[in-house]
Amino acid sequence: MTSYRYFNRWNQKIFKGVKTLSEIEKAIKDFTKALNAFNTVCVKALQKKQEREKGCGYCKTNKSLYFDKQGNNPNLKEVYIEGDGNLSVTPYLCDVTETIQIKLNFCPMCGRDLRGENDG
Repeated sequence: MTSYRYFNRWNQKIFKGVKTLSEIEKAIKDFTKALNAFNTVCVKALQKKQEREKGCGYCKTNKSLYFDKQGNNPNLKEVYIEGDGNLSVTPYLCDVTETIQIKLNFCPMCGRDLRGENDG
């Protein structure tokens, strides 16, 4: 449900059947409470979006999601996100030049959009 439809539904519920001045005043108070709650939700959503757009150490600085220092994993050496939004997987069985790359749309750690239009 879109925020407009949600807000409209509240508007219809609050003012339905209002006839007297005290009912109007109560309806206005209820409407104001609903509007404040709606604004709070919108502000929180925008703050979360802003945080996601900042990125994290994994998608901004190529920090390893996984790195096998001791060689305990015979198959996988390192996994990290490159600056261009590719997930790079370096297996032990291949040369370093044979890193596997998978295009990501979003950072798996913070949710930042990696497709390019919101980068930065």
